[in-house]
Amino acid sequence: MELNYVNGLLTDAGLTYSNINEHRVHDQIETSNEQMEKCMQHTIRALQKNQDSDRKLWKTMLTFIIILGFLHLLSIAIMLTLSVHQINHLKEVRQTLNSQNTSLQNYIERQTTYIKVFAEFGEMFVCCPEGWIMFIYKCYYVSKTTETWQNSRNLCKAAGADLVIIDFNEEQDFLEQYTVNQSSYWIGLTDIEVEGQWCWVDRPFSNCSSVKGIDHWAKGEPSKAGGENCAAMKYASWYDRHCTQMNYRICEKKASLCSIKG
Repeated sequence: MELNYVNGLLTDAGLTYSNINEHRVHDQIETSNEQMEKCMQHTIRALQKNQDSDRKLWKTMLTFIIILGFLHLLSIAIMLTLSVHQINHLKEVRQTLNSQNTSLQNYIERQTTYIKVFAEFGEMFVCCPEGWIMFIYKCYYVSKTTETWQNSRNLCKAAGADLVIIDFNEEQDFLEQYTVNQSSYWIGLTDIEVEGQWCWVDRPFSNCSSVKGIDHWAKGEPSKAGGENCAAMKYASWYDRHCTQMNYRICEKKASLCSIKG
């Protein structure tokens, strides 16, 4: 290789040392620019990733807040529903207790009358006709023959009685021991006047609500089947039956005053 000095500069194949240095500096600058550009691009991508992560985080937090709010509203709705149900249940319980209290007061008044009469006639005692069963100054007759509901009521009336009116639970318990077989026994309960409005035969239709005080309907009864407008006792529970069905009957009337002297 031939080297020459020209004007104090070392030359080789027409290139000066100064030109070589300029190329090197230019290359270094380009390399530096490329590195800076790559660094900036990397930084921008990192920032974009962070922004994406922040967006996902905010979306997740927002979704969680919405779900939490929905669950809170749902819990409030459930509590309100339960509160309304409890209030309605308490109203029904109060109505039932009021009705039972009315029935019990009426029964006490009737029994008080008997006690006063007994006190006035010291040599008298309360009795029932032969073949009848006494329970708390009332007489009951359990038939051995079957009839329709209306015929059964007519037969009870002919004996100075009526189909049994069950005023309190103890009375129901007492009658159960005489209806232990598989037969059905007519009682004085019907919805002949208005379908679904069950009334005892001894009270006006306007006071039918008092039947709610005593409830011994079997599960699924009254069945609301068409034409089943008369109630019968079976297995210690009440069933609605067609009034033309042939069943036994339970008659009820007040006990009589009988003389001790005979």
